[in-house]
Amino acid sequence: MKANEILHAINQPKSKYNTAHAATLANIYLLLKEIKSDIVTAEILEETILMFGDIKQQSKQLTLPLEPKYRYNYHYSASFLNIGCELPAIKIQVTTATGIYKFTIPKDNTFCSLILETIGINVQPIEETTQNQAESTLIVESGIIQAIVKASKFAAKDELTTQFRPALTKVLLHIENNAVTVVSTDAHILYRSKPFTCSGRVEGCKILIETENIKSLAKVKVWEDTTELQVFETGISLEKVFLPIDIKNKYPDYKAIIPEYKTSMEFDKKEFTGLVKQVIPTVGKVWNNRIDFHLNGTIAIHAEDKDMDKECNVSMPYLSKTFCDTDIVFNGKILLETLKALPGKTISMQCGGYSNRAVVLSDETMNESLLLMPLYN
Repeated sequence: MKANEILHAINQPKSKYNTAHAATLANIYLLLKEIKSDIVTAEILEETILMFGDIKQQSKQLTLPLEPKYRYNYHYSASFLNIGCELPAIKIQVTTATGIYKFTIPKDNTFCSLILETIGINVQPIEETTQNQAESTLIVESGIIQAIVKASKFAAKDELTTQFRPALTKVLLHIENNAVTVVSTDAHILYRSKPFTCSGRVEGCKILIETENIKSLAKVKVWEDTTELQVFETGISLEKVFLPIDIKNKYPDYKAIIPEYKTSMEFDKKEFTGLVKQVIPTVGKVWNNRIDFHLNGTIAIHAEDKDMDKECNVSMPYLSKTFCDTDIVFNGKILLETLKALPGKTISMQCGGYSNRAVVLSDETMNESLLLMPLYN
């Protein structure tokens, strides 16, 4: 099949962007025809969304003030044009004697039928997820209510993310191993609750919750240790609050970006927070509220605003430290938001001694953690 034939098979118009994507699908078809005799197994891994076409930057504008002393205060704006479309798709895995191939194709069309026929009739369709079933019920620890409320504060809200990565604007309930974990991220901070023990018929699924109505959960008071969570096709019901769910978008593999450090530093939260607040006024917004940390024999903090000629240096002892001496930089305001979300008196910062890798701040009291991205030096 040629690119034009594929566009017709999946009911998409011809354009220079769509034709390029169709050519990729044509190469997949040619590859499968070539390895057809060597295929051992073929299976559909999951249903997903395929961006057919591309997302291009339409225009940009960069403005620099005339006065040299304000050379750091520049304005940049860009607009984006989505010249593609979202197509329901399936991810397929084909295993041969020499290797494994994974690819994604639009589903429910002539091209999809041809691909499935090419790789064999023994392809088993995936089971419907819990989100598409009529109704299921979970009995979960009641602490999940406050975890969902807290997670909603770290869901992305900016316009660009809403348009191009809508899954990050939701709250994730990840159900596995008889436990529910609540996750959210705004690309700066990733919040992960403790696993809440649950029992019910739901296992191994991810439910994306829309943030609307989550504020209503903050007013809910539960006197029991457990609460009933009902899963419907269009949402979940928790303590008489209905939360819509998103079955169109897929949440990223958040576990893949959470490092497993074996070294950490413990510090007193109140003293550390006070120190960060003390240096924040000396940092200008144009510098991303940059605060430099030198973690050696003490926690030494340096902050400055070169434009306004302000500078501050403070330090405090830590309780314990097992990673090597490290210089690392954070956005001070985002760091304060992270500390505020952890209620314990003592905070653990897991780090491998790297200046450009995320750290994990955790609170043993609540057994929850937040991943925080540093600024580059």
